[in-house]
Amino acid sequence: MPNNNINVEKSPSPNNSDNHIILFLLTLIVIIGTRAIILAKGSLWTDESFSIQTAEIPFANLIKLLRQDSGDPLYIFLLKFWRFLFGESPKAMMSLSTLISLINVLIIYKLTKYIFNKNTALIAMFIFGLNPLTIHYSADIRHYTTLNLTTILSFYYFLILYFSNKGILPYAIVNWLGISSHLFFCFVPIGHLIFICIINFQRIKKFILSYLITTILHL
Repeated sequence: MPNNNINVEKSPSPNNSDNHIILFLLTLIVIIGTRAIILAKGSLWTDESFSIQTAEIPFANLIKLLRQDSGDPLYIFLLKFWRFLFGESPKAMMSLSTLISLINVLIIYKLTKYIFNKNTALIAMFIFGLNPLTIHYSADIRHYTTLNLTTILSFYYFLILYFSNKGILPYAIVNWLGISSHLFFCFVPIGHLIFICIINFQRIKKFILSYLITTILHL
């Protein structure tokens, strides 16, 4: 499993743990600051206006529309709910993507910690959180943040399922949500399936079961 070493490591000292927490919080504050700046300076463009207009459609009509053009239903439904809670102002609606962007940063930390260790996770969190693209799109009223979120979660639950018999249902649900974020997400589980076929075909049964559940959910 990830993060298993042959040599027995000494438990971290309280000082090291405190330093890590401080660095984690400082990094998170900087990342939050970058998102706050983008949110404050952000302005709407054509595709964002389309997302807002789509989210204003009554729920019953919205379902019919998304069945005809199912580009990003997950984000649209989240935006509709967010609009109901926090209002229709551009900044309020942009803040949904900002929040999801911050959640992505935390999940990147969790994923990298699962694979390696907390110090490597902190570096990954710093690089991902301050990547110009993730900053630029952190306030866009589009599906980019939800696509990132489901992709990262899919890799996380893929690893859990690969190294154990746990996570069949969470992996299936995340993949279904990913497809609901954007159809291009399909390449993520396809990549996982190719990896299984090449590296360890004996474990393919539980993944096939998970993909069947995803398919049923998407029907």
